[in-house]
Amino acid sequence: MAIENDVESSRSISADDVKALRFYLRDDMRTPRTVQGRRILPSTTPPPEVIERLAPGVDPAHLRATLARHLVRFRLSGGLASEDLWLWWDATGLTSDPVSVTRIAEEAGVTRRTVERRLDAVDASIALILTVKRPLFANTAGDPLRATNLLALRAEAVGAIEPERDAAAVDAFAVRTLPHEAPQIRSASLPRDKDKRYRDSWRVPSRLLTMAGQPPLRPSRPIAGTGLTLTNDPHDALRQLTEAYAAGRANLYEFLLLQADRAIPDIHVAGPLVRLALLEIAYAITRDAENIVALRYARAWEAEAAALRSPGERDLAVLRARAGQAHICQIFGWLDSANELYRSAAQVAVTGEFGHHRRAAMIALHDVLGQIALTETLLGRRRETAMVVLDRMARVADGLAGVIEVEFTLARRRFEVEFGFSTSKHTLSPLPVGRAHDRSLLRAQDEFFAVAAVHPSANRLLAAADLGMAWAIRERDQEAGKAHFARFTHVSEHIGSFANLSYRMQSRIRSAVGLLPDLAELPEVPGLAGPWRGPGQVPSTATGLLVYPRPGR
Repeated sequence: MAIENDVESSRSISADDVKALRFYLRDDMRTPRTVQGRRILPSTTPPPEVIERLAPGVDPAHLRATLARHLVRFRLSGGLASEDLWLWWDATGLTSDPVSVTRIAEEAGVTRRTVERRLDAVDASIALILTVKRPLFANTAGDPLRATNLLALRAEAVGAIEPERDAAAVDAFAVRTLPHEAPQIRSASLPRDKDKRYRDSWRVPSRLLTMAGQPPLRPSRPIAGTGLTLTNDPHDALRQLTEAYAAGRANLYEFLLLQADRAIPDIHVAGPLVRLALLEIAYAITRDAENIVALRYARAWEAEAAALRSPGERDLAVLRARAGQAHICQIFGWLDSANELYRSAAQVAVTGEFGHHRRAAMIALHDVLGQIALTETLLGRRRETAMVVLDRMARVADGLAGVIEVEFTLARRRFEVEFGFSTSKHTLSPLPVGRAHDRSLLRAQDEFFAVAAVHPSANRLLAAADLGMAWAIRERDQEAGKAHFARFTHVSEHIGSFANLSYRMQSRIRSAVGLLPDLAELPEVPGLAGPWRGPGQVPSTATGLLVYPRPGR
């Protein structure tokens, strides 16, 4: 009996144990870490006794990520509300600095003692969860310094209590430690205290280690200053967001996304499929704006989809979500990481069990192959590699007859590949590529513009006008450039616009004025403003093929 009691005592976790764990993780998050090469050195924060029973020898960053996932998964068994769990993580620190109890109290309009009592209650609930269901802790994670983790941490900064400070810390760390992988993000205002930014940057390694462990996605913070009526019903919140996106009502996106994000914080509210539907549409909205936050949603989308029991729904969601992560890496200039992720997504399409979702998976694979071909072109590698990918893309398209987007995408990627490999990226002028390549380029050009005209929609017509402008610049044809600008303007004003495409067109025109002086007379491109396009959250340069000439190189 004594032995049984000792075993039970060793398994039992008390509220005081959890409080000690909370303070340990908080202190570690505030402790600087050193990086040697590609390795982050171990934590120097002394662990409390509970660590020896719970996770002996486990780095606090790995413990933090695993514990966060475990608590989201089993929070109901401890009677925990989502907001209470995330209050605990705010005070502890998950992917950003811990928030002081005093500040939490000020923002909530309550006393410090009220917050402390609430944290004590959460400690007790977590103790119950950990006693009944112990997580498996281990020092297992991918390379914390890989580009995707750095970009994901930069995305996390957007939702932090002090977003500018968190973003500045990540940027300072990247510039100092990984200068060739620093995020290419349009700058926002920086905190004035350079010493504080420098000190903050030394705490970034702990956050990167945690990010490598795939922590759960934190719900958006409370919405303030709006006169619109909130709904707490998850199905209604998702419906409102979906309908606004389908109708292109961009002025409602930000509010409705924040509303749905808080109404559906995890799978426990309305089930995994509703939660995944939210993550997918949240990704789509922020991706269209080329906002770095899209990476947060794509990573959570894949991680949560991997837990689905239905192989078809699981593998299709993983395929789309992984391709989404690749796309965000691509638009922020990390082309090698994008290529790696796209190829990994293509492998999922080949090996996945899709069942009656097979056709949807093939449509997704077709798009992924097109992105691989484009990424190879942007990297300036071998044309033959891109052409092999296009051939495979065409074979997939043969089995998807009647899908308009498939026909358009295939024609577009063929033109972009031929265009990219026949044009100098430094002078935006034709390269001597030989007659066969020239003939292939002209065929691809004719096919693309013909398909875009047959299947008109805002995004297709805008893409055609954008590539038409790029071609006019290549050929130094000022009249054609003005004509494509007029088409772009007409579509934006009468059918619909996308802020990222408008920014690309504007960037093309401004960068090409030295090549085509008459372009300076054109007015500003319409549709430049849009939700989620704030500084510090979007690429520092326009994305796309052959946007900026680089003369003299």
